[in-house]
Amino acid sequence: MTNPFLGQGITIDDKPSDKVEYIIDGFLAKGAITTYYAPAKHGKSVVAQALSKYICENTSMRVQYFDFDNGLVSLVERGWFEVADALKDSMDYISKDKVQREGYEVVESLLKYTRDSPKDCLSNFVLIWDSAVNFMQLDNDDNAKKLLRALMWFRSKGATNLLLHHMNKSGRSYQGSQVFVTASDNIYEHTMVDTNAERSIFTHKKRNTRFSDMRDIAFEIQKTTFNMKILDYKEAFIPPSEQEFIEKVIKVLKNFPNGITQGKLLEKSVGKKSSDKTSRDLLGRYTGRFWNMEEKPNGNFFTLP
Repeated sequence: MTNPFLGQGITIDDKPSDKVEYIIDGFLAKGAITTYYAPAKHGKSVVAQALSKYICENTSMRVQYFDFDNGLVSLVERGWFEVADALKDSMDYISKDKVQREGYEVVESLLKYTRDSPKDCLSNFVLIWDSAVNFMQLDNDDNAKKLLRALMWFRSKGATNLLLHHMNKSGRSYQGSQVFVTASDNIYEHTMVDTNAERSIFTHKKRNTRFSDMRDIAFEIQKTTFNMKILDYKEAFIPPSEQEFIEKVIKVLKNFPNGITQGKLLEKSVGKKSSDKTSRDLLGRYTGRFWNMEEKPNGNFFTLP
């Protein structure tokens, strides 16, 4: 019998691109395993659902969302059915209540499908696993390793994996095995920093990353539509009233690419005069971050970066 691995070593033809491709720059890398964790009832699924909608609407990739955490009734209350139905041509939203299978059976079925399939059979798929506890036993290290080995296998077949996970009882890190660090390419801590009747704001702070250009990130998600706005991480902590001020100022500055004086900027954006201390202080607070300021003989002059 011939050695089956004879002549099977990698060559230059197997070398992937040096550049990491992103679905969301600095956060969701194609062909990687991204994990984020938080305590229960902190909106992990809301972010994943909004991300799935974003992917369907902004890429040609297909999402397979394995939701074994949320019952159908909770999805009704959240208004998700209408969104999922509208995206059915580019997303398979797999609910445990519909397929009537255990999480480990789903993983095994996908493993069986991919075993003899081409190596790129999942390259156009984003697999979302909600959440880790439903696809393994957290108190069993062997089962945790089995799940992560499966995700690594799917990754080798080209899949982009997004894994939702729970925080441990101490509230300091993720729950369960160290294998999450070794198997995941990037791990984030998820936090809901603000919420009201219309929208919620979440942050994802990087904890373990394999890629050098990963970054902290934030999302603003509309509750009725699941529309998602990607925010700068620091922007997530700006009070709503100041955020509104920033948006108005930026809108005016876009109409004056060569810049505008402070007095005209405040008048056109928020209807205030240069003598208004609160507005002046806000302009100063966010100078160098959202706009630039140059001192000139006739006063301060503002431009977009």
